[in-house]
Amino acid sequence: MKSFLPLGFLIFFFFLTLASATNFTVTPSVIYLNFTNNYNTSFNITVNVYDSLYFNLSAFLKGNFSQEDFYVSEYWGTCFYEKVGYGYFAKLNISTDKGVSYQTNPVGSGNTTEVFVYFNPSCPAGRYHGFIEIIGINASDDQSVESFNLTVIVDNLISTENEIKDGIGIFKGKLHAFQNYATSYYFNTSIYSDLSFIYISLTWQNYSQDINLFLLDENGNVVSKSANYGKKEEIYYYGEIPPNKTWEILIYGNLTQPQDYNLTVQFSTLKLINQTSQETIYLLNLPTLKPGNTTRLNLTLSNPGILNFSDVKLNISVFKKYVFNGTDSANFSFFVPSFAKKIISKVEWYDLTPLNLSLFNPSGEIVSSIKRNYIPAFIQEEILETTSVEEGFWEVRILNETEITNYSVETLIEVEPSLYFSTNFISENLTSNSSKIFELNLSIPSTAIPGEYEGYLLFYGSIDLKVPITFNVSSSFFLINNSFQSSVIEIDDNIGFNKTISFNVLIKNLGNDYLIFDKIENSTYLNCSTYFVNLTFELPSQIDKNYELPINLTINTLQTGNKECVYIGWINFTSSGSTPYQTFSLILKLNLTRFLLVKIHSFQDREGHQTNLLNPSQNVSIYLDVFYLNKTLIESLTLSNFSDFFTLTFSNLSRFSYSIDALNSIDTHITTGASPYYKINLSIPSIPGGLYRLTFNVTHWINDIKYEGYGSYFPVIINQSGFYMNSSTRSIMLDVGEESKKSENLTVYVYNFGPLTSNTTIHLDLKSEECDTLIKIKDVYPKTSWSNGYEKINSTTVKFINHPAFNEGVANLTWIIEGIAKGNCILKVKGNSVWFDDTLLIDVSVENTTVITTTTTFTTETTTTTTQLLDFEIVEAPTLVLLQQNSSNSTLVKVKNTGNVEQMINLSIEGINSTWFGISPTFYTIQPNETKAFNVTFSIEMVEVKEYKGKFKVFTSNKSKTKDFTLRVLPAQFNETYIENMIYWIQNETLKLKQNLTQLEKQGINVSIVKQMLEILEQNLNMTLDYLKQGDYYSAYLMIDDLLNMLNKTQLQLFSLTPKKDYTNYILAAVIIAIILILVYLFWPVKEESTFQTSGKKTFNLKTVLKNWIKKFKVEKERK
Repeated sequence: MKSFLPLGFLIFFFFLTLASATNFTVTPSVIYLNFTNNYNTSFNITVNVYDSLYFNLSAFLKGNFSQEDFYVSEYWGTCFYEKVGYGYFAKLNISTDKGVSYQTNPVGSGNTTEVFVYFNPSCPAGRYHGFIEIIGINASDDQSVESFNLTVIVDNLISTENEIKDGIGIFKGKLHAFQNYATSYYFNTSIYSDLSFIYISLTWQNYSQDINLFLLDENGNVVSKSANYGKKEEIYYYGEIPPNKTWEILIYGNLTQPQDYNLTVQFSTLKLINQTSQETIYLLNLPTLKPGNTTRLNLTLSNPGILNFSDVKLNISVFKKYVFNGTDSANFSFFVPSFAKKIISKVEWYDLTPLNLSLFNPSGEIVSSIKRNYIPAFIQEEILETTSVEEGFWEVRILNETEITNYSVETLIEVEPSLYFSTNFISENLTSNSSKIFELNLSIPSTAIPGEYEGYLLFYGSIDLKVPITFNVSSSFFLINNSFQSSVIEIDDNIGFNKTISFNVLIKNLGNDYLIFDKIENSTYLNCSTYFVNLTFELPSQIDKNYELPINLTINTLQTGNKECVYIGWINFTSSGSTPYQTFSLILKLNLTRFLLVKIHSFQDREGHQTNLLNPSQNVSIYLDVFYLNKTLIESLTLSNFSDFFTLTFSNLSRFSYSIDALNSIDTHITTGASPYYKINLSIPSIPGGLYRLTFNVTHWINDIKYEGYGSYFPVIINQSGFYMNSSTRSIMLDVGEESKKSENLTVYVYNFGPLTSNTTIHLDLKSEECDTLIKIKDVYPKTSWSNGYEKINSTTVKFINHPAFNEGVANLTWIIEGIAKGNCILKVKGNSVWFDDTLLIDVSVENTTVITTTTTFTTETTTTTTQLLDFEIVEAPTLVLLQQNSSNSTLVKVKNTGNVEQMINLSIEGINSTWFGISPTFYTIQPNETKAFNVTFSIEMVEVKEYKGKFKVFTSNKSKTKDFTLRVLPAQFNETYIENMIYWIQNETLKLKQNLTQLEKQGINVSIVKQMLEILEQNLNMTLDYLKQGDYYSAYLMIDDLLNMLNKTQLQLFSLTPKKDYTNYILAAVIIAIILILVYLFWPVKEESTFQTSGKKTFNLKTVLKNWIKKFKVEKERK
């Protein structure tokens, strides 16, 4: 059975309807049947020729939504009949009672006959369309002269004559793939007298296929809608419904597959009435209340209609509501308490612009995201929901990928309704003209967030009634130091100065009522044993609603006795009128210490060029400042205040450190009135090339106190090759008496950490320790990751050619060493060129365990047969291997022979680049119940920072077993400082932005949007700084791209608010930003192809991020 008209039939029908008859005329050319004409109409046929004609008429009517597919069995003969070749057709009665075919009497020339048409409204609701085929036949010879197709359109109302029974009906249909028109159902609002409530739900087969549902009034206005994604659509409409009007149910879909659907419609005559005023309540608009306040309502649930409702119960839902509006991409922040049950975010807009809606939790993790395809409806809508709730400030992010559009974002936080509402309504049967009086109480708990709330009373049973609720909570809601409930403020300063320190702490009132503190308690002092610091502060009597105010705190260090210590105090705040929290604990920590701050600005060569690329034996100058912890510059230092020598420590291998002589000179006042203040001349030693960290100590005596500081600068790049090697093992044990232990592999890995591509030669020295009398070299197998990378001179010597700089190439060589005589020696692996350590020492031990065995043969009459069991077990293997870029790490894989015979067991690795690991040995001959350990050494260069999935594969000639593991590549150590520098630079730019924002605010400019953007930026920046404190450079790196984008957006938004006369400052700031970014880009040591892979993000590297960010800044600034 087909669900739609065959293509040939549709084409035939199309051309027939275009044609017009000449022998006779049919008026009108289209007829409509619906409730307005009681599904009765007529048309006229006028004969235009001299002959008399009679007419054969046949109806061909199809359900537009394939009703016959679903209803033909139950409506067979009444509504549908079968036409061979065309499937099922709906019945259209011609001449009222003559059926689907009819023959007129002859009609004379110039005369007209009227034909009546009737459709049965008890048939399934919906639209039908088709035609009546009219064939004119000459009455004199019965020959057909012409035919004409009269278009017929039927809109059959939802009514009690078809599916609606006891207020409920289910309607079935089909939406076609790529259908670009709406599906409509109509009903009359007087289907039941006293109609008050309409419930509509739509279900279909595949919820990944997107369908929206709308309810329109008699004027075509949307009175309710549902645009869920991934679940059924539901519409609730409760209101004053005008009688005898035609309302429309509209279904829109954006489908790639056809979908059968069920449309459920419920009508209710239940009404909620105010017992006092006797007015019908369509919206229960409750008063604004403070925490602890209660309001009581006496209500009546009335049924004035003819329907009967059984076992009606009441369910209440309550939501805290946030509403935001925008026109472009933006982030909106809102608070979610720990006791919330669900978060629902919705965005609405009215044009074709695609919007992306995302929801982020307080940790900055994306919880859900949606970007829906365009649905040709009245309004576009996207909805996200989550029940994974955590306390804190969440964020809704709207991404507008094309042009600017107006949109509205609504976020609902579902809370426990029993905290707010109580009622004595339990269950009730409401027959026609009956009612139930009950009580409803609203009490505001102390945990309520101030602001707007909404919800509904859902009376449910045989038919539902949903009454919307609104109310407001009036209270203060305070944050201190941008935190709720508690916060810690830490201040670092130096001992030795009896002084007063003042600082501000920001208190924000996010509520809609005045913030008044009932009680403020404090420790009076910041204490450390018997030593203390005085604490004083002032606080206004109240803080205005939706307002923030800095409070000034003052501490005095006079009573510390110059004791180094962390002094701790507290201030506790209590506000009984605040929600959802009434208390706050502020912890103050003053760390008094002897430490100094050392800031290194740059290196300069003798020509005055700034550079950190230094040549061996080069004389350079380092420019620096030394501060107390309160950032006061110390101007009295001499060369004696600095350590006797500065130290360069190799970043990849910290055991390699070199001293630098400080030339006997120090200059001060390098930059008059500004930094840097000191210049110290240094002489760079001749050391291997690579990335180094420069360190030195600073001491300073004042007031009999010795202050100390530590200077550090990274990277210092020594401009020459820097080779280093390690091996797969540092000891080799051979046994000439056992064939399986007679030989072993020795693999040596070669690295060039320097910035220069260079050559080096590796030689295996057999003679220096007389190893040549104990072992021999069978062969050597070199390997490089670049082409033409080596020259094999002989079995003991290999030359590596053009080894790439910064360890961007992988090189190794493997010797096969065979024992020839018993003894011990030390094998030396030597390298020439510039090496960190040019010799590797390998302990060699050769044994001879040959055993002479005498075999005695006995004759026996019994023969015993033993079944061979060949099996093994992987008893130990890591599931996670951590490895920094440009480093090596070894692990063990242990295998046990669980069989009863000797087995040769092999180990290999699958899924990981074969140049990244070495296995020693690659196989063992293992005795029954014996366990052997394979040594696996992972060695990588600057590969992507991400997780790589691999398998340890253990196998014999007849079976194999695997164990999954993850190789997690972490950033190289030298990248850590670059990550630090970038994040600290972003922190500095954020501070500048905040200062500019304050200036604009003082000028009376509305900066509320920029404030919100800045707050989000600071939240993410603080999270990133926490990562740095924890040493989590990987997570910190993942934040850089987002931070740069946030900084860019915020800067541009601020730029758009700036008066034209102030543009120069921002343009200058943009130029400085661009210069800094370009400098960082130029000195970024990772080549363009080296990338980091973020968790759940696109792959990028910092150079690319910086280039794209600069480009984006320019483009968006031009847009502004």
